[in-house]
Amino acid sequence: GRARNRVFAFEPVPAIYQVLERNLKDLPEMHPRPYGLAAVPSSSETFRFYADSPGESSRHLEESARQRAVMGQSEGGTLVTCKVDTLSAVMRREGIEEVQLLKIDVEGDELNVLMGIEKDLWPRIQQVVLEVADFDHRISRVQAILERHGFRCQVEAQRSEWDDGFLLLVPPTLRLHYLYAVRP
Repeated sequence: GRARNRVFAFEPVPAIYQVLERNLKDLPEMHPRPYGLAAVPSSSETFRFYADSPGESSRHLEESARQRAVMGQSEGGTLVTCKVDTLSAVMRREGIEEVQLLKIDVEGDELNVLMGIEKDLWPRIQQVVLEVADFDHRISRVQAILERHGFRCQVEAQRSEWDDGFLLLVPPTLRLHYLYAVRP
C-alpha cells in the first residue's frame, strides 16, 4: 500500500508551540514537535520571543533587533530557553525514510539546520525551500551546501506586493530571499 504522508512542524519557543499544537490537534497527519532544529542537540538555547510578532522570534538576537528596527518596531522581546535537535536525529527517531519537501524558515539559523543533516541522510531529501536573509554571504553558503549534496538551486528576492487587499511589506534592506532546491 501507499506510505502514509506525515508533516512534522518544529517550534522551540513554548508560547508559539502551544498555538501550533492547538492549531494542528485535529489533523492526524501533522506532527508538531516542541523543539527547533540545529547543527547539534541542546536543551539550553537562548531565543528572543516577540509576543507582538512571534514569527520574528529568533536565536540570532542581533539580526532580529536589526529586522525590528527596519520595520519601526521596538526591540523588546523576552529571552526564553529552548531545546533544539538535529534533523538527522529526528529522521532516525521518527523512522523517516524520505523527505519530499524540507521547508526551512528559521530566522537566521538556516546553515545550522543544514549542518545538522548527516551525509548519509541527504539522499533521502528530495526538495528544500528556505527563506534566507542574505547577510554574511548566507545565500551563497547555503547554496553551496545544497549543490554539494546534488541539488539544483534557484534564488528569488522577496518583494513587497499586494495580496487580497493587504500590502505585504518587504523592505529591501532586510535582504530576504527564497531559495528553492530540487534534485535534477
